[in-house]
Amino acid sequence: MKVPMLALWLLSGACLGLAADRTPGRAASPNLRLENAHLIVEVSPTNGAILRICDRMGGLELLEEPGLADNFKFTLPIRHDHAWQSTEANAILGRDQRLTSHRQTDTGLVLVWDAPLRSVLGKRYAVSAAMTLKLDGADLRFGLEIRNASKLEVGEVFYPILGGALGLGGTAEARRQTQFVVPETLGVRSAGIFHTFANMSWLGVFGPEQFYSYPDKLSMPWLALHETERNRSVYFGAHDPVPRYKVIHIEMSPGIAPGRADGNWPRREELDGAPAGVKFCFVHFPYQPAGQNFEAAPVVLRFHDGDWQTAARVYGEWLSTQPHLADLPGERSGRTPVFEPCDAVPFRDLAARAKAAAQAGAAGLLLRRWNVAGDSGVFPRFAPDPRLGTLEEFAEAVRQCHTLGVQVALVVSLPPVKHWTSEFTSDLHPLACRDRWGIPYTTVGASVPSPLTGGLGAGERRVRLNPAHPELRQRLVGDLVALAQMGVDAIHVQDFFGTPLDFNPGLGRTPDRASWEGGLECLRAIRAACRAVQPGFTVTTDTVWDHAIDLSPTCPADIFDRCPLRAACPAWQPAFAEPGEATVESLDGPSDPGRIRRVIFNLASPSDLQGWKCAGGAFTVNAVPGLFSRPTLNSLAAAGETATGSALSPAFAIDTRFDRAEVLIQGGWSEATNGRENLVLQFLDADSGAVLLELVPPGIHELRAQRVAIGPLRGRTVRVRLVDENRNSSYAWIGLRRLVFTGPAGDSDKE
Repeated sequence: MKVPMLALWLLSGACLGLAADRTPGRAASPNLRLENAHLIVEVSPTNGAILRICDRMGGLELLEEPGLADNFKFTLPIRHDHAWQSTEANAILGRDQRLTSHRQTDTGLVLVWDAPLRSVLGKRYAVSAAMTLKLDGADLRFGLEIRNASKLEVGEVFYPILGGALGLGGTAEARRQTQFVVPETLGVRSAGIFHTFANMSWLGVFGPEQFYSYPDKLSMPWLALHETERNRSVYFGAHDPVPRYKVIHIEMSPGIAPGRADGNWPRREELDGAPAGVKFCFVHFPYQPAGQNFEAAPVVLRFHDGDWQTAARVYGEWLSTQPHLADLPGERSGRTPVFEPCDAVPFRDLAARAKAAAQAGAAGLLLRRWNVAGDSGVFPRFAPDPRLGTLEEFAEAVRQCHTLGVQVALVVSLPPVKHWTSEFTSDLHPLACRDRWGIPYTTVGASVPSPLTGGLGAGERRVRLNPAHPELRQRLVGDLVALAQMGVDAIHVQDFFGTPLDFNPGLGRTPDRASWEGGLECLRAIRAACRAVQPGFTVTTDTVWDHAIDLSPTCPADIFDRCPLRAACPAWQPAFAEPGEATVESLDGPSDPGRIRRVIFNLASPSDLQGWKCAGGAFTVNAVPGLFSRPTLNSLAAAGETATGSALSPAFAIDTRFDRAEVLIQGGWSEATNGRENLVLQFLDADSGAVLLELVPPGIHELRAQRVAIGPLRGRTVRVRLVDENRNSSYAWIGLRRLVFTGPAGDSDKE
């Protein structure tokens, strides 16, 4: 069996006569074994299950329940004419196969499971697998190749499955306090899974599980387990040179017991001898055609001192070697460039907006709603909207902005389109993202909520298009090159990438690569073509992920100290940030000049919630990729539209100098029930809790500035409360970014 070029090898202690483990309390093992100064690894010689990974430097055991030892699994989906006749669950479980052989090399061991392999349905198939492991200093490296001579495709691939984790630490309490961490777009998500394991998929599965998808939800494909007492962690990352969709998957065996104050893990007396613990792995979704082999991403495990920031730097070491980062600028200092957003501004007024933006410290204008979008749900035309001015006026406005030293960037998006129009059926149908059965994916693309429906019945299904399709790519390149010829400096791409998996056969790619690899190639083609006529033309995207930062050495979203991608790649810096607090940004235009301002809350990262009390589980500070890229305190990101709860601020006094509040707010449609709004921002008296003032969200996911007089509140001590009591499935959330008080400038306030 041919060993893949990316294979990484593990030395067999049994073959090489390495010294027995001298860890107290452990007898010499008959297992296949490797050790160096950093790690000890043991593998079952019977089925190739990974039994042990020991951190010699920190004295930590990662896998302590051998009854859950595992290695890999993959599916061979059985397809028939109809979905109900088919099964995706025809799985090959590696732990249930007999290890055919293990082959020694100069540097390691190849674990081989020769064909035929038996599936969970009892049938044998002409497939084989080879898993390779290697100790490389502090790293344990994994590789997997599946050779498929069967008549079925390879569907999902789980690898390497590390089973039997109970947490890290020398005591049961330390292990229970171990934190599980994954890198989201603008922050990290952490959870005490060894104390309370939250189940993300309660319907239709055998046990509790969690899954974190990349790159639509995660900025990088890695996880970390952190033991706080010794400040020691284990890093587990996929170092994949291919930009493709994958999922971090963890599951708890055999189940959980909710509603307990001391955590939801089953107790020893409840297990009746059954093994309990956590398994974790990466899941690939190649759906590789029959007769083709599949090679999984290289995976690296490393123990290290420090927390998630060190884990991010471990990934950054590998990331820095990738070709797409060759042109990324070195680490910079000084103020980050700022682009001032403006909506549907007549072209003749752009020069005045550019002058005001420059005075506020902005480097450019970010034009939104500038193009010919047509009726909602119709494919947009990327040409200046004639309702805002002529092509000549647009080109002249760009020239005047450049004269003022201000760049011009355009927002470009590919929203879902209506699928019943003649345009779709005649031109766009081949470009649609498709599911396993060749049916175009649909999503709710529009809604006209009413008090009666609350958005439940007012939406309409629309179809997403994939810019990886050559025809759509050609159309985009042509339109955007014409804009670059008019002097446009950059485009900021929103809502651009297709569905996570696209089975459209016209793309010539596996579905896990179609949207991501294909979308990146489209953006790079746009950049290259536009730079040919406008040197320095840049492309940025609201999708924050590692394979896209060469397109976006600057990012449209705010960057904070807790951003994991910034920790991994310090050269990555933001561009479309907000102006300084002195020029509090209003998305409808700059704030009034000549007024004093004080920022009360700027809710941009979880650390900004210090002193807040969140109830109900709905509210968190985060962005929602594909919807809005700036983090806010919102009731959508944590648990979806139907979640409810409240967020109460600490008390603060309103200075008598201020007479107006400026609020950056977002969200759906509030409904008044028995005189109470179910989506609302309230100002409360800090002592009595009485409601003094209320604001409802604007009915849109984008932040909108609302100004309200606060004269009666001056001199009082108040709190702010966000309330979400709307259980509907759409337009049923609220978000807050910033609260600012302003007032007339007196002589003492003037410079």
